Amino acid sequence: MREADRVLRVVRAVAPDCIYHLAGSFAETSTAHFADNLETSRNLLEAVRLANSRSRVLLVGSAAEYGDVRRDANPLREDFPLRPVSSYGRAKACQTRLMAHYHRRHDVNVVLARLFNLFGAGASQRLFVGCVEQQIEQFRRGLVGEIVVGNLDAVRDYLPVDTAVAYLECIMERGAPGEVYNVASGEPVSMRDLLERILACHGIGWDKVRIESRAARGNSNVPCVYADISKLRALNGA
Repeated sequence: MREADRVLRVVRAVAPDCIYHLAGSFAETSTAHFADNLETSRNLLEAVRLANSRSRVLLVGSAAEYGDVRRDANPLREDFPLRPVSSYGRAKACQTRLMAHYHRRHDVNVVLARLFNLFGAGASQRLFVGCVEQQIEQFRRGLVGEIVVGNLDAVRDYLPVDTAVAYLECIMERGAPGEVYNVASGEPVSMRDLLERILACHGIGWDKVRIESRAARGNSNVPCVYADISKLRALNGA
């Protein structure tokens, strides 16, 4: 996806009706963030333009685009100002602007789903849910004696993976070109409550949890973020 000529060859050869652009990364460096999450999107949209394709394209954004949010500003609508505080969030915010440009300037049939936090099996170990699940697996195998987490005061918006997939399909089928749709539950949940749910599913008590004080990085420093999903509900007929 980083190689524009190869992306163009594939789009021309396949001539797809729909393209779900899910390639990307949550990398360590800002250079990788922009290469994996922005440049890949530019290569795809440019390929669709050069191929004179009528392919319908769905890009995936992130709640990290909103960045620095006051607690009383929630729930967040799609038109809330983007003030990302992480390089990942900045790359995704640039992707949103890129989407708008290709739609307005080149009439590319593209729409963007702005994903909030996902909950389900197989989550990256660099994210809260994946990290906890990995430690629980190690605990059950006797490799560790406790589950170690950081500050649990933050409030986030978590959505089951299978529900998110259904929403992506809905946006692909019905979303207006050039528009952004929050994909979330619309319900705030504290990290403490989320951890309690995960522990309960595995029959593990709080006595096996150790909370460490850690320096916050990026969006981890934002105390509360959750979505207004009225636009998505209207699209979904809910």
